[in-house]
Amino acid sequence: MVYGSLPVRKGVKLMTVFEALMLMIAFGTLIVAILSFSQKK
Repeated sequence: MVYGSLPVRKGVKLMTVFEALMLMIAFGTLIVAILSFSQKK
């Protein structure tokens, strides 16, 4: 199976769009939390 031009290796499961979005949202929330916490000091 080929997605776009990237060959998929055996045993490697590509993240779904939902998983990628959730990861980005969680990471962004973490960054915002750290920045707001460091500004309060």
